[in-house]
Amino acid sequence: MNYSKKDARLAAKEQFKGVWTAITTPFTPGLEIDEEGLKNNVRYVANTIGVKGIFCTGIMGEFWSLTNEERMRVIQIVVEEAKKYNVLTIAHTGDICAKDTIEMTRFAEEIGADFSVFIAPYFVTPNDQMTMEFFEYVSKEINIGYWIFDTPYTGRPLSAEFYKELEKKAVNFCGIKINRGMEQYLKLKEEIGKTILLSNPAEPTLLDLILNHGQQVYMSSPAPFLYQNANSHHMMEYARLAWEGKKAEAKVEYEKLTPMRNIHNKWIGKTWSEKNLLAVQYIKYWSELLGMAGVPVRSPYINMDENEKHALKLDLQSIGLIE
Repeated sequence: MNYSKKDARLAAKEQFKGVWTAITTPFTPGLEIDEEGLKNNVRYVANTIGVKGIFCTGIMGEFWSLTNEERMRVIQIVVEEAKKYNVLTIAHTGDICAKDTIEMTRFAEEIGADFSVFIAPYFVTPNDQMTMEFFEYVSKEINIGYWIFDTPYTGRPLSAEFYKELEKKAVNFCGIKINRGMEQYLKLKEEIGKTILLSNPAEPTLLDLILNHGQQVYMSSPAPFLYQNANSHHMMEYARLAWEGKKAEAKVEYEKLTPMRNIHNKWIGKTWSEKNLLAVQYIKYWSELLGMAGVPVRSPYINMDENEKHALKLDLQSIGLIE
């Protein structure tokens, strides 16, 4: 980090711009961390895709299946590799244990991560008072600027009133990744959008959020590397055009991704909406077909069978994403 704790929000406003991506954690066939594969993936999203920042060890990174030591190693690799390409990093360092969250966040800060992000405590389903105590406690023990990942995986949403109170109590609280729909996004924008950065990770909403609601960063999902390859950068292009105020041109590029969104919804969106499951096995195989290090996944998730792999490959070939 290149800012003081009290200046975290200003630094966030200056540094969180453009398209960021959330990367997976590749494993070897023996289910150990594939360190060379991880380095390759960082290079790929930095050079081939051209993202401005990388989110690691998050939900897509299977953080729940990693030991603390493994999480630290993944963060270290991503940070060190990303610096080579002038790409920023935000490391998910959250845990249900506050002390582990502090330890992980301090580590990320020490090895040079630019920001951290963590989800609210889960499993015990704490109320707002308990959650506030958790964030206050963690905030006092760390210096790095942090985002909150407001996700359904925590079991309950955090209210606008909660965030307004935290805004007053924690100077290094600087952003919210809101995976709760547009209604919640717009309410938070009205209440705290002047001081706290907001980003919705649902790619179909990005164009509207840039053009009509002033979102300055896409932070973040696997879409940037799932939807694009070395010869196709429609997502990066429509976002760039939108930020430049070229609405008509941006909409043309945005519409080119409609077939891609349909396939994404078939394999990934519906897995969540209809089965309430994270589709990490599909995300990792999809990325593998594009030349990244992908499968396998760790238990309790189950790897794709050969029929599923064949079907997904045919779908991606049908739209020309892969040969």
